[in-house]
Amino acid sequence: VYKRQEYSLRQGISQILDQRLPDSSNLKKWVRHTYLFVCMMILKPHWTSSAQKYCHTSTKFILNSNKAIIIRGPTASGKTDLSLRLAENLPIEIISVDSVMVYKGLDIGSAKPAKEILDKYPHHLIDICDPGDKYSAGKFVEDAQQKIRDIQAHNRIPVLVGGTMMYYKVLQD
Repeated sequence: VYKRQEYSLRQGISQILDQRLPDSSNLKKWVRHTYLFVCMMILKPHWTSSAQKYCHTSTKFILNSNKAIIIRGPTASGKTDLSLRLAENLPIEIISVDSVMVYKGLDIGSAKPAKEILDKYPHHLIDICDPGDKYSAGKFVEDAQQKIRDIQAHNRIPVLVGGTMMYYKVLQD
């Protein structure tokens, strides 16, 4: 069953990418590797040997690409849970992309991960300002770009996780 799911997953992703990206696009190759890599992490307990080999290849490809993985979406959509599953198995570091989590003491209103989780899987850009301080999108870009460089310098994959779309927009611009 899982071997069929794995094959269907690969075929479906390939079809979507073929429709939306040019054949020669490096972006297409990178997106395919990254998306399959994340999806296979979800199926990991049921991996076939070919899936294990593919995930190992994808991990090396992502590490060598100097790019970051982005997990974004609305509140309570499972972004943090997915990033923690990745962190259990891969050389990643999590960078928070949340405009509230940057502030110390705003734990309840921000759905900030519990202290135990933060101790086990360190997150960057959490609890870096006092509530009275100003933290702009421009400052976020400076901080995030520096963290991405630092993480990649340690041969790890930066994973940006959060739902503040304005931060993603300024980071991409």
